[in-house]
Amino acid sequence: MRAHKRGGLALRPVTPLDIALIAVLIAAGVLMLLLPPLLSKGDGALIARITCGGAVYEEIDLSAVTDPYELELPTDPQTTVSVSPGTIRFSRAECPDQLCVNTGALTRPGDTAACLPAGAVITLYTRGQSADDIMTY
Repeated sequence: MRAHKRGGLALRPVTPLDIALIAVLIAAGVLMLLLPPLLSKGDGALIARITCGGAVYEEIDLSAVTDPYELELPTDPQTTVSVSPGTIRFSRAECPDQLCVNTGALTRPGDTAACLPAGAVITLYTRGQSADDIMTY
């Protein structure tokens, strides 16, 4: 094999071993993306943990919700949570910035929304998995 020179660097042709190595690396990357959800400990039931002032206020099995409803949280400023089948969200808050309301609906394990002025946090996880086991980025 003859090396080609480009800009002072010697380039060599791509070999079948190079292609095999690239294929293995791509396969490993795909496995790293697909394996964690398949190995999760939960049974699929989506649970919403609502904490107010650092204490657990309520846990709701979103998989079992059939009719939408609203829940007034005992916070100051006042916050309201809307619960629907498979989703939960802050629907109203008396705080000035409305970041919690603008977060939108939470639908997947690991989703979190917080109203910091009210001290209210909603975290989603699956049954069999602690809310403390969820990865944060």
